[in-house]
Amino acid sequence: LRVPVILTSDGMPSEMNRMLDQDKASARIEILRDRVSNGHYFDVEACLRHIHNGTGDPYACKAELQEYAWVSALLAWFTDGDLTVFKQWSFVSAKLLRTLYQERPNNYYMTSAHLSPLLSDNADLIDWFSRLEYPFAVKGGYSGPDLVAKPSTFEFHHYNTWLALRGDWGALAARCRTFLDAIPARSRSYEADCRFMLSLAEGDLASMEAALKVLVKPVTMKRRELEESGNSLSLICSVAVVYAKLAWYHGFHVRPDSPMIPEQWLPIAPIASYDDHFEFLAATDDHVPEPPAA
Repeated sequence: LRVPVILTSDGMPSEMNRMLDQDKASARIEILRDRVSNGHYFDVEACLRHIHNGTGDPYACKAELQEYAWVSALLAWFTDGDLTVFKQWSFVSAKLLRTLYQERPNNYYMTSAHLSPLLSDNADLIDWFSRLEYPFAVKGGYSGPDLVAKPSTFEFHHYNTWLALRGDWGALAARCRTFLDAIPARSRSYEADCRFMLSLAEGDLASMEAALKVLVKPVTMKRRELEESGNSLSLICSVAVVYAKLAWYHGFHVRPDSPMIPEQWLPIAPIASYDDHFEFLAATDDHVPEPPAA
């Protein structure tokens, strides 16, 4: 298990490093290894056959391959420490996710959707997701405008993440101030999210780092545990990783000092070349679904 030991100025392991539950992290890695190796959890060949032949449920098969690619990325890092392979699999995961949104754009658009595009460091894919407005623009959708306008909803914060990706600082700051001026009782555990986003909009590096430290506290992560994928549980704090990566993407080099936000993932450093891995992915285009006219 690859877990960086973060030291304080006096050479002792940092408090953040001690927060990582090694036993749970190791158990999670074993689960992921089993998922990619036994052929029962991920049946890659069957998925590829259905996609090629148009049989079964090709959309579900692409969703399974997208998860398979993300698990492969996690294993590349946490078992081998291979950052290049990690970014390559993140790219495949992100490109598969793009195809899913192209086919069904009226779907959830959560903060975690930005993990694989941002961590791939592939500029074209990151740009594509920054232009995906459809899920937030269609009334009655899973992430529609009625939901993103309410500070008491999860979607309010997912929309903030998208605004941050786009660098829409004015709108982002205004929304964060609205939330912080009257924090909804059911959303108190999201205060750190808005404090991070407001700090990002204002370029306040120290406040960004302070907010990230709150997000990776065990008490905060426990309250938000249902948001964490079963693949990444006990390994990272996905929301905090996305936020930290967004900061670096916009030129703010945060230093979170937490193993739940692997520091090696943060610098913006595309790999020399990206491979689609799956043949059908090479034939996909990059169209962005346009919201229907009101």
